[in-house]
Amino acid sequence: MWMASAGQTTAAWIGMRGLHAALRAHDGRAGGSPALLKRLTAHFGHPSELVALVYAAGSAAHHFASFAPAVGEAARDGDPVARRIWAEAGRQLGQTALAAASGLEPVFSWGGRLFDAADLLMEPFQSTVRTLLPEARFEPPRGDSADGALALARAAAGGSVRPHHPYVYVFTEASQDRVGGVRPGGTERRRAGRR
Repeated sequence: MWMASAGQTTAAWIGMRGLHAALRAHDGRAGGSPALLKRLTAHFGHPSELVALVYAAGSAAHHFASFAPAVGEAARDGDPVARRIWAEAGRQLGQTALAAASGLEPVFSWGGRLFDAADLLMEPFQSTVRTLLPEARFEPPRGDSADGALALARAAAGGSVRPHHPYVYVFTEASQDRVGGVRPGGTERRRAGRR
């Protein structure tokens, strides 16, 4: 099973695309969205303040991602530019899921806060996967990412997880010699003849 995770990176992409459309509307250029410009002003203030904020930030991704919910609101209110942004995000997630799941059973799930906007993201995500892999199946998440990591760790500790490269690596005492001689917990193992 492969799980599409719509996290900070996708939110930043959606927000950035929404901000671009808002700024195009501010400049009077084609492809702009007055609805997104209105939300930009409510969220950041005047567009010049956004530009200063982004250029002053060490990483602009957080500021971009914070605008994704506003793009979602505009999409739900019928803004065609915002709807296209969310649809493209769903298509990109679908293509990423297909690439990552190559060689695995065609079972897909999803996770991340952006999938809370299922009406905007889910249909293009699933449609893209089904178009390119008609036998794909979708299962709702059985928990969050921490639940999945815990289940995988428990299964690995019990010996029931086998490596499935490049997706699953199982590290044992013997395998530590091949990955830098570091024991679980971060303590270095000293080998005879080495200092």
